[in-house]
Amino acid sequence: DTLQAAPSMADVGTPAPQPRTTSPTSMMMVPPDESSYLELSLRLDRYPEDTAWSLSYTDQFRTELYGTSPADYATFLPYQSILLYLPVELEKTFVFVIYDSVGDGICCSFGDGQYRLSFVERKNDGTFSSPQDITFGGIFGDMEETTFAISAAGTVDILTV
Repeated sequence: DTLQAAPSMADVGTPAPQPRTTSPTSMMMVPPDESSYLELSLRLDRYPEDTAWSLSYTDQFRTELYGTSPADYATFLPYQSILLYLPVELEKTFVFVIYDSVGDGICCSFGDGQYRLSFVERKNDGTFSSPQDITFGGIFGDMEETTFAISAAGTVDILTV
């Protein structure tokens, strides 16, 4: 598979990293009002600079839509919470990968970090569905990968974990 360049965090509307302070903070981006989206909730562990993730869709190649590198979280606070809304198209197959550059995941040796990826569908009447969980966790080594498909009807099928 070929991995292609993805927009940076700034390109997807994510707030710029904030300098470290003495207390944890949360960051949130406003959800899109016109499309279905994936909701990524991420609570970093004690070493935020070790964490990265990517979301790609698969066709003939693996094309990265969104993603970060460990450097993107280098200025974040330990245990900081982040909530991202990632607009996606229906009738696609996706791969979500979360990475830890040290190989100890984001839970539990160095804090209770965790992640959750959910799908939220925009209905015909303009309202949004309740989030459908796709994957969640925090205990992994170098990486954890989940492949899933979203149908035209907004149904999520988990293909591999």
